[in-house]
Amino acid sequence: MGRNYRYSKRVVAVGITTTVGSRKITFKSQAELSFAEHLEFLRESGEIQYWSYEPHGSTFYFERIRRGVRSYKTDFLVVTNSREVQYYEIKGYLDSRSVTKLKRMRKYYPQIRIVLVMMRDEKRQREVVDAIRPFVYAVCYLDKVLARYRGSIK
Repeated sequence: MGRNYRYSKRVVAVGITTTVGSRKITFKSQAELSFAEHLEFLRESGEIQYWSYEPHGSTFYFERIRRGVRSYKTDFLVVTNSREVQYYEIKGYLDSRSVTKLKRMRKYYPQIRIVLVMMRDEKRQREVVDAIRPFVYAVCYLDKVLARYRGSIK
């Protein structure tokens, strides 16, 4: 119980409430806000149809698991122009709990496409990221994605 309480307290403390597009959203981190602005730019330019932050119904449960990580909630849902649904997970670093979630998603929901977005390409995280690549659809780096659109996004 202590872990959940501290976690929820920390999330409230770092929440960033702002308007992206026409929606007022509270983000857990600056990285999530930056990625949301990037997705809104893609939506406005017609490269994607729709995106949503922590959408309702995007929590996946691992029914057979009795201890440890029993569910997973995605950060972003994106619908592409070809009507393909992709889920995006924003991470500053990968801890063991995050790795377990991604592995269980691949095992119990293999049809779900999860794109892992790391904040930056760091040497100390490369081994962990390389180990998790088989369990996600793709891995990209937020700093490199945003660098492509520098000057275009507000």
